[in-house]
Amino acid sequence: MHSQFLKAILSFSLTLGLFVGATSFVTQQALANTTITVEKAKEIALNHAKITDKNIFFSKTNLDTDDGRTEYEIEFFYNNYEYDFEIDAMSGKVTKSGKEKIKTSSKNVDMTKYINDAKAKEVALEHAKLSADKLSYSTVTFDIEDGQGIYDVDLYVGKTKYEYEIDATTCEVIKFEKEMK
Repeated sequence: MHSQFLKAILSFSLTLGLFVGATSFVTQQALANTTITVEKAKEIALNHAKITDKNIFFSKTNLDTDDGRTEYEIEFFYNNYEYDFEIDAMSGKVTKSGKEKIKTSSKNVDMTKYINDAKAKEVALEHAKLSADKLSYSTVTFDIEDGQGIYDVDLYVGKTKYEYEIDATTCEVIKFEKEMK
């Protein structure tokens, strides 16, 4: 009985280790396969959507590897629409785009009261006492939880991951974790 338990724990640990190692490899591979910055990817998305207003609320700016291709996932809100883009991180080519009308209700969300994704990343960098040039990778995602705007910010420096939840109205760090891989 004890032997079966130890085998199960060992099997779980090996599986978890492979997953963490694969995730780290994908992140390093994704970084190696980029020639454009996240700011350039945002600009490409706005140009594709024919939007010249630079005061856009970006809700997601992630770098990911999908089917062997490294791409930026960009989402933003503008004029009661949510725009979704996937942009090849090497060529800058838009590989996927979409536009969806935001469903309105009596509880419309006023997006103008929230900080943008760049400010959320800046708050996380300041809290972690890091400069942007030290980052190897980062993700910023916006969500509304229990009526409160929240940014999830992940910063990667070497084998260290800094995870943040930041209040999108007050810039307060709600949650912080630092993980060494």
